[in-house]
Amino acid sequence: DLTIDITRAGNINGTDFYNGLRLGFEDFAFGYRVEGYRVAKSTGNNADLNNQRLQAATTLPGVSGSLMGIGGYPALEGTLNGHVTIGPGGNRGAEGLTINSDLTVSNGNMAKYLEGDGTGRGIWLSGLNYDVHLRDMLVDVSDQGMEIYETERWSTMDVTDLRIGDKTTGASFGRVVHSVYELGSERVFRHGGAGNVCVGAAGATSAQCASNGGFWSARGDQGLTVTHVRHLAPENVAENKRNRFTWEVGRTGEGTASPVNGSGMQLVFDNYTTNDGDGLTDSYGLRSVSQIDLAQTRVFKKTNGPDSNGVVGNRGDEKIMNADGTYRYVAPSALTAADRDNRPVGIAVRNTTSFRELDVDSVKLAHPTGGDSTLLYGLKLQNFEVRTDITATPLD
Repeated sequence: DLTIDITRAGNINGTDFYNGLRLGFEDFAFGYRVEGYRVAKSTGNNADLNNQRLQAATTLPGVSGSLMGIGGYPALEGTLNGHVTIGPGGNRGAEGLTINSDLTVSNGNMAKYLEGDGTGRGIWLSGLNYDVHLRDMLVDVSDQGMEIYETERWSTMDVTDLRIGDKTTGASFGRVVHSVYELGSERVFRHGGAGNVCVGAAGATSAQCASNGGFWSARGDQGLTVTHVRHLAPENVAENKRNRFTWEVGRTGEGTASPVNGSGMQLVFDNYTTNDGDGLTDSYGLRSVSQIDLAQTRVFKKTNGPDSNGVVGNRGDEKIMNADGTYRYVAPSALTAADRDNRPVGIAVRNTTSFRELDVDSVKLAHPTGGDSTLLYGLKLQNFEVRTDITATPLD
């Protein structure tokens, strides 16, 4: 059943209601799958886009965990229960949106990565039970872009099998349970591309990059920039809200269709939080800035002879696109200006992740009959920043 109501804040028979338009879900079976991405230069009429090579369907940075609290994944299926209530009023004033939500996905499967060949192979969260709650998520549009402020968010994702390959028969890494508790996290979507990068060398300018043997890639400024600031809060034991990651292996029935969760050895990272330093408040959080654009890049052939599509070339040759969507290999010494203008187009992502301090209360080994043992206690990681630049093209 799918229900639509206008509701007022209050508790009726143990169920919490909020002001706004309430979409209710009861045993709502659903599923979707994204085939992949097709990335290419426009030929003017775009009639040949469906003939371009498929790129793998992956979770785009900043999209995972979207407005409804779930979504943004290459594939997701299961049974949905709960509600999403959308009311007026944002973080900046009365003209935004306020979203409250309690959703549960049971007996589901979620893909974190899917190959672009239509076989369904990928990284699957199989046997998924996902419980997610949002309180006063405020959505605004400002001169900064689309802003999302999450007053409170908590969730638990319980995955029976983390599989590589097929969602039901792929090799299993075991069970994974991930609980998240955040207060005051923010996400901003605005314009801006993936910037400039020196590929294969170091250099702050195009000339410096070329002189050091690199390739200067100007990836544009017309894409999307997603800034995500997460504040991982200390655990609230009474309400079962915490940040915890559990990996369980060696369960009873492991390797069968029905392993017994909670029966194997567990590695537990318990109550991890962010702050600005020992005894300080958490104003900085865990920050991630993802700059997404489309850009051309250099793709080199790895071996001599024909590739998987029968196109012949030598190791080290560059892949050059033809007008009809096919491609050829050209030796670097023979490249023309026209060839350089027809290098493959890919999805370019620059991601910068940083935090001032990440605390982990404990890292434990636990077993249902053997008890638990603390491996690490009071782990602190400080002053962390890492930047990655990737331009991904279809795999041949």
